[in-house]
Amino acid sequence: PIALALLNPEMAVRLFPASVQLFDKLGMGVNIYGLEVRRIAQQHVIVEGMRVISIKGEIVNGSGRDRKVPSIRFILQNNARNDVYAWTLDSGIRPLRPGEMTTFTTRVASPPAEAENVQIRFAHADEIGVNRENESH
Repeated sequence: PIALALLNPEMAVRLFPASVQLFDKLGMGVNIYGLEVRRIAQQHVIVEGMRVISIKGEIVNGSGRDRKVPSIRFILQNNARNDVYAWTLDSGIRPLRPGEMTTFTTRVASPPAEAENVQIRFAHADEIGVNRENESH
């Protein structure tokens, strides 16, 4: 069963959703969504004296069927790639047709000073609704 899971990680994650975390730790990102996040643009600005990070990007349906867009997880990391802040954005986007693209924008005010990098992925079920201390839309 382990060899089969490594040969077909998408099927393993569909059958055992918690296994996605194991694949992440192994450095094997599993895309069960058929969606691609691309053209990420990150901007640091000062608004009324407060540092704000704005992140924009696109989500594209690269599959051959309609796909629901899950919530998006943003993780700010320091230079050592340690997580320093994270939030989840409910995409609120209707399902995308094959080849269709949509955009997203999120902002966070007063991020940790050591935040240097951003990681973006689709949220795991236990991360949905976990963004109490940010401003995003």
